[in-house]
Amino acid sequence: MKTLLILTIFLFVFSSSDQCFGQAPPEQLVPLPDFAEYQPEFSRAVLALALEMEDMDAMERSTYDGRRHIQYEAIDMDVKIYTTSHSIEEVRELYFDLFINSMQQTGMPSEALEDFEEFLEYEVIETVEEEPMLDFDLDMIEGYYSEAGLTEMVGWIGCYRELQPEIENIMKKTFMLEMDELMFRQPDTIEDGSNFYIVEVEVEQPYVDIVDCRLVDDTIIIYSIYQMVVSIE
Repeated sequence: MKTLLILTIFLFVFSSSDQCFGQAPPEQLVPLPDFAEYQPEFSRAVLALALEMEDMDAMERSTYDGRRHIQYEAIDMDVKIYTTSHSIEEVRELYFDLFINSMQQTGMPSEALEDFEEFLEYEVIETVEEEPMLDFDLDMIEGYYSEAGLTEMVGWIGCYRELQPEIENIMKKTFMLEMDELMFRQPDTIEDGSNFYIVEVEVEQPYVDIVDCRLVDDTIIIYSIYQMVVSIE
């Protein structure tokens, strides 16, 4: 049943794309949040931090299809930051609506939409959880990153230090969702050197605005795009 559902999603996601096979644009994997406001300066700041921290390296993965060792790594990334006054619980439900509306526009039949929503619930969109806003030792990591010369990270830590009295006992709500283009492909269709996207979305409420260094009670959406390349042994 799951294999049939994945195939159905594949047909509607990729057959509706004007791109070449295996090159569906990121917004077809995860629609952009039209219910939130794009923050260009914040986006640039978070991308600079992600690149300095070599976040692309964390996306390296591998699998074995019974006869081939398939590896894939990130060769480029982008980050788009959005903010909204909607609560994080509302944002989670709005993402379900975005996905379903996107599939409806491609002509996906109603019975497949029901299965697709179940797929989103159990395979794509995590549940909302709580965690401390400040869950690390500022002195320890500031010393480590200072010695490593990671200036973007040191600046980020400096903001958290400034806000420490305000945030050290604060709990934030968070959830993530991820769509991997490779999820929709049979292993024998994957070729060496082919490119595809992974879109990862992290949602938090409240959040620290590292541009203006302030605690904001709204919800932040961190929409990260990774361009991947396949190598096969």
